[in-house]
Amino acid sequence: MCLALNIYHEARDEPPEGQVAIAMVTMNHANWKTRSVCGVIYQEKQFSWTHHLNDFTPQEPAVWAVARRLAQRVIEGHHEDITDSATHFHTRSVRPGGATH
Repeated sequence: MCLALNIYHEARDEPPEGQVAIAMVTMNHANWKTRSVCGVIYQEKQFSWTHHLNDFTPQEPAVWAVARRLAQRVIEGHHEDITDSATHFHTRSVRPGGATH
């Protein structure tokens, strides 16, 4: 459920590849331990939606269904890791300290 919520809130407006990337980064950060996924997602300063939303309930049923299916498929190993084992990401508008590109 936590992985699906993260896909929904972080990437619901992204193409499928972007949604898979969010799922992979999340799973990589959790070392592919499904019991660690919620802890990773709700860890302080990891995903902004966990700090800025008062209600995490998805409001778009069709999009929520896609996020749930994708989360399950990722956990079951049906998607290749397109992130090269990345454990973090940022939007292009954010320039982390020391980043040159």
